[in-house]
Amino acid sequence: MQPTPVLTTRFPRSPNLIHLAVLAVGGRQEAANLLGVSPWSISAWQRSGRMPAQYIRRLCEAGGVISVDQLLAFLESRATAEEVAA
Repeated sequence: MQPTPVLTTRFPRSPNLIHLAVLAVGGRQEAANLLGVSPWSISAWQRSGRMPAQYIRRLCEAGGVISVDQLLAFLESRATAEEVAA
């Protein structure tokens, strides 16, 4: 009898809340349709940890998992970390 594989999810020290907010609305394509942008733009936001402010509220409210305040705090912490590193 073979052991049952264990599935785990690994997050970096701080999960990318843009990625989680996108997953909450159903993925990149759904987020792109919702916001009127290309799926490539969504991917770029996920990779960079940045996104235009004009889309934050709509993305958060549609997904219902990440609050606007949580996403803003995440984006602010990313910007602060980049400033310190520079």
